Order: sequence, then C-alpha cells, then structure tokens
Amino acid sequence: MQSLPCKNSGISFVSQFVLKLSCFYFSLNCLTYFFLKLLPGRYIEENGFARGFQTGFADFVMNNFKLNYGLSWSHPGTEVTALIAQAFKNTFLLNLICLMVVFWGGLFLAYAASYTKPHTKKIFNFVILLLISMPVILITPSLILLFSFYLKLLPAQGLISPMHYILPIFCLSLRPMAIWAHLNKNFFLEFKSQPQYLFLKAKGILKTRIMFRHLFPQSIIQAWGGWIGLCIQILLGNFIIEILFSIQGLAFRIVDSMQSRDLPMLSGLILFSGILIYAIHLFSNFVAGRFDARTASLVS
Repeated sequence: MQSLPCKNSGISFVSQFVLKLSCFYFSLNCLTYFFLKLLPGRYIEENGFARGFQTGFADFVMNNFKLNYGLSWSHPGTEVTALIAQAFKNTFLLNLICLMVVFWGGLFLAYAASYTKPHTKKIFNFVILLLISMPVILITPSLILLFSFYLKLLPAQGLISPMHYILPIFCLSLRPMAIWAHLNKNFFLEFKSQPQYLFLKAKGILKTRIMFRHLFPQSIIQAWGGWIGLCIQILLGNFIIEILFSIQGLAFRIVDSMQSRDLPMLSGLILFSGILIYAIHLFSNFVAGRFDARTASLVS
C-alpha cells in the first residue's frame, strides 16, 4: 500500500507528459502548416495543400503525427523520416557522451578546485574561468588546427571510428564542463564548513566515500537548475560542432536543407527537433521536482 503514491505519481507524470507533448506538437504543426501555406511553388502542389484548408491541414497533421514527413527533394526517393533517424542517431550519441564527460568531469574539476592544496586550487580556478570565457566557436577551430593539421593526432571529419569522437566531444564539452564545475565549486566550499562534513571526517570515513555518498549527490541537487541550462548550451554548441566536423546530425541536416531548399526535410527537422527539445524540458522539470521540493511546482 505504501508504493501506491509513487505508482500513481508515475502514472500521472506519464499522462501529463503525453498530453503536454501532444498539445505542443499540434501547435507546432499549426505554425509550420501556416508558414508553408504562405510559400509558393512545388511544396504546396505536391503535398495537396491547394485542395482546401480542412483537407490539406488534416492530412498534414495526421502524416506528421505518424512521423511521415514525405520524400526529400535533395535525396530523391529517400524518405525524410529515414534521414532524420540516421541524423538523430549521430546527434544523440555525440551529445550523450558529451553530457557524461561534462557531468563527471565538472564534478571532479570542482572537487580539485576546492579540496586540493592552495596553489593547486588557484591553478584549477584559473583554468575554470579561462574555459568559461572561451566560446565553442572560438576554441573549436583552434583545436582543429592544433590536433588535426599541425600535430596530426586526431581526425577532424565525420564519426567513422572511435578516434573521430575524441576531438568533437572535447571541443563541445570544455566550456559546459567548466560552467558545471563553477556551479558545484561554491557548494563544495560551503560543505567543508558544515557540521555534516566535520562529523563524517571525525568518524574517519574515507574522503572518496564522503565525496561519492554525500558531497556529489547534494551538490547535484543544488545545481540541477544550472544543469538544464547546460543541456541547452550543449545542443546549441552542437550546431557549430556538426558543421565544422561535417557530422551528419540534426544540425548538419538543418543547414544542408536550408542551403538546398529542401522544404520537406526542413519542416520535418523543425517538427522533430521542437518536440525533442520540449520532451527534454518536461523530463528535466520532472527530475528536478523529484529531487528538490523547491522546484516541485515546475512539474505541475
């Protein structure tokens, strides 16, 4: 009987999640349809929008809810859904690895800037501030020139082998990792003066156990709001990374469809990217509400 509230809350979240996602996707379809309706040319004729508002709009929305975005113009005979699925695979894998690097790398960097010797702290604090001040558009070309052209250590095009992942992930995760470290560093410094830390240290508990069992979980809860913003920064930085490294992900497909005027591909990418970002937003709010009661109102 005690597990019923948790079960009910999970069911309530799923139902609200599906409802909000469906409403948002329908609204996004409405905006996309009316923008496309204003465009003259082949896209209107091939997709039957000229048959009338009710019929054309209903077909457009029904096909999009089935994830049937039609055929690509720049890739004749290829469905837009298949191209988006392949691009999403590359983008998802790249961003997932980057999020893991940012999450754990930022925590250990914050720990090094808070619990090491005074001279080492100054060095790590300087590195954190330096990385925060360097945007992706500035640091990425410099690292490509250094590691790919001068030193010739890492490839700088595509995601063919595991070696091809190193440089894009490194460029994409440096600044978010420094920001995540800066957000957690302040709590790490406060935790050292709390009675809980002094009590655990007096009991002779190892620093590694204090770090993983007490310090990291509490710090993540405190800085979770900043983590959501970092996820958005990584998604925005992913545009630059995919273009500079010629990675055929969602951002690369968006730019390519704009250059080739592939409207079915562009509209499908806009709809898919919009629903994906909104789904991440809803899930992040739910996780924040579960961990921290102060943000529980975001879930409702």
